Amino acid sequence: MGRCAFPAWALLLLFQSQRVLRELRRSVPTLGLAEALMNRAHQLAWRSLTRTCVVCLLGGVVINVAVAWGCALGLDLSSATMAIGTDGAEGLADTWVVRVWTRTGSVRVSSHRFVGVHSSDTTATELVPAWTGFGVPLPEYESRTEPYESRFAEAWGWPLVSMWYQTDKAFTAQSTFRAGVRVAGRVLPLRPIWVGFAGNSAVFALAVLLLSCPFTARRFSRLWQDRCVKCGYPIGVSPRCTECGCDLAFQRGDERQTAEDLE
Repeated sequence: MGRCAFPAWALLLLFQSQRVLRELRRSVPTLGLAEALMNRAHQLAWRSLTRTCVVCLLGGVVINVAVAWGCALGLDLSSATMAIGTDGAEGLADTWVVRVWTRTGSVRVSSHRFVGVHSSDTTATELVPAWTGFGVPLPEYESRTEPYESRFAEAWGWPLVSMWYQTDKAFTAQSTFRAGVRVAGRVLPLRPIWVGFAGNSAVFALAVLLLSCPFTARRFSRLWQDRCVKCGYPIGVSPRCTECGCDLAFQRGDERQTAEDLE
C-alpha cells in the first residue's frame, strides 16, 4: 500500500499541473487584452498631450503675430530713445550713418551711406541690429550707380521684437517698402525676426499651456487610467459611460481586441 502511494501522488501532481497550465492558457488572452487596453490608454493619453502642446504652440504663434501687429498699430515712437552711430574714415570719404530709435515693443532703424563727413561716439557697426542686413551696402551704391543709399526698417513685438518690414530709398519719392502691408496709415510687418519670433511664440505657448494645465492634466490622467474623460468613471465594455453616458468610441477604438481575437 505504501509503495502505491508515491505513484498516486505523482499522478495527482501531474493532474494538478495540467489544470494549472490550462488555467494559465485561458488567462493569457485576458492578460494580453488588459495589457493591450492599458497600452492603448497610455497611447491616447500621450496623443492627447501632444495635440494639446501643438495647439498651444500654434496659439502662441497666432498671439505673437497679433501682439506684433497690435504694437505696429498702436505704439507711438515719438517718445522713443534715439542713438546714432557712424562708420567712415576721417575727412571726405564713404560714410555710413545709422540711427536707432527704441522703446518697449518697437525698434526703428535708418541707414544712410554717402560720401561726406560725419562723426559720432558710437560706430554704426555696433549699433545696427543684425536682422536688418544693413551692414552690407546695396549693389547700386557699391557700383556707384546710386551716389546715396537710404534704408529704413521698423520692427515690432513683445517681449522681443519679432516682425519687421523694410523701406528702400527711404525718404525719397521712389521709396518702396517690402514685407509689409499698409493698414490705417500704418504698416503691418510680415517678415519674422526668427530669434524673437521663436522666443515670443514659446513664451505665449507656455502661457496658454499653463492656463489650460488643470484641464490638460485631468484629461491626461483620466486617459492614462482608462477612465471616462468627462466624469472620470472607469470604462467597461459598454460603448457609453455607465455613469454619465459619454460616448467612449474614441477611447475604445475600432481596433480594440477581444479575448477571442488574441487566442
